[in-house]
Amino acid sequence: MLWRIGLGTFNSQSMIPNYFEYKYGVDDDESLELLVRKGYAYKASARETLDTLSIPVLKRILTENQLDKKGKKQDVLDRVRDNVSDEILEQSFTIRNYVITDEGRAIIKAYDAIIQKHGPKM
Repeated sequence: MLWRIGLGTFNSQSMIPNYFEYKYGVDDDESLELLVRKGYAYKASARETLDTLSIPVLKRILTENQLDKKGKKQDVLDRVRDNVSDEILEQSFTIRNYVITDEGRAIIKAYDAIIQKHGPKM
């Protein structure tokens, strides 16, 4: 699971493959909590998650804050970052990325041979 978080696309709505439980006996929620507790990953803030939001969600945030919603994704994203407070962002959407830490990367590196033995990944 830590390897999956390390890809940079794992978030609070990501589906954990069923084989984690039936093949390895891993409880996904419990394992994710353990990885965070041990400092191998963390749940990102709303601001740290902005890059992964779709344009319609970003434009909704701008509209709710009476801000111009025109422009390309980067323009819209920059406008949200520059004009919407962390407090408002935290309430604007629930999805959050999970981010691997340096300690988590060290674990992945130390156990890479084991990870590679478990077949093709995504």
